[in-house]
Amino acid sequence: GKGPQETYEDRKESGIKKKHSSSVEAQYVPYIMPQEHGNLTEISWLKISNGTKNVKFSAESEIQASVSNYLDEDLTKALRISELSPTEYCWVYLDAVQRGLGGASCGPDTLDRYQVGPGTYKLEYQITSDDASTGYGKVKKSKE
Repeated sequence: GKGPQETYEDRKESGIKKKHSSSVEAQYVPYIMPQEHGNLTEISWLKISNGTKNVKFSAESEIQASVSNYLDEDLTKALRISELSPTEYCWVYLDAVQRGLGGASCGPDTLDRYQVGPGTYKLEYQITSDDASTGYGKVKKSKE
């Protein structure tokens, strides 16, 4: 997908579409007001690994994705970075579409062309795991 830094609909031209590699910690962006971070656009697949186990998320059409050590709910509740503590888990967020950055909290809202309008959006992806303890498996997920 587009990266290596975070890319959103209104900021994706700064990214280069290719295979990127990073750590979950490196994808965290310490915004002054804690919020979602690390989104990547035009993703075909995403693989996360702890060195022993690999989980791969694949999609036939391009999706958006991020991986974080923070739950979105915790980011929403926090007013300062000092109020956050990473969890012991990696949270994978997959989206069919996502609006551009901004929400009029401290300036103008995102331009109309980068907002997500009403409609039906379909997210289809396949999860593949090569965990030595459970073998090789596939699960297909679909959500509208």
